[in-house]
Amino acid sequence: MGIGKKIAIGIVSFVPLAALGLAAYGLFEDDVAALYIGLFVSGIVDTGLAPIFIPHVHDNPRIGKDWKILWIALLGLPYITVAPLYWLVYIVPEKRRADEPPPGQIGGAWYADPWGQAPFRWWDGQRWTDWVTGPPAGGG
Repeated sequence: MGIGKKIAIGIVSFVPLAALGLAAYGLFEDDVAALYIGLFVSGIVDTGLAPIFIPHVHDNPRIGKDWKILWIALLGLPYITVAPLYWLVYIVPEKRRADEPPPGQIGGAWYADPWGQAPFRWWDGQRWTDWVTGPPAGGG
């Protein structure tokens, strides 16, 4: 492999790292576009580099057998990052709980439906009930 090709592969190999940085930025700043673009670019570039790096590690006589296993596992690391990011974005956030009426409210009353399924929902003094009034919200 010529020096030009080695340099090009080296430069391209930093793209997934930068893309994962963009994805992390998107995750922490609630920028969904940056998150998805970062994950997409990282995955595509890693997929393209895998056929170059994995055989090179596997066939390299300078790397011991135990180190080969570690290197091949590390090459798969970017793929492993997708699962935790998916978990953080879609599984960890809980469904928003309905706001309860002001404390000290005794007895039941009609309040705006916190789930938006109807104009009003009955608060029995302790919890929301299934009793609603009016047509479904947003109905026309």
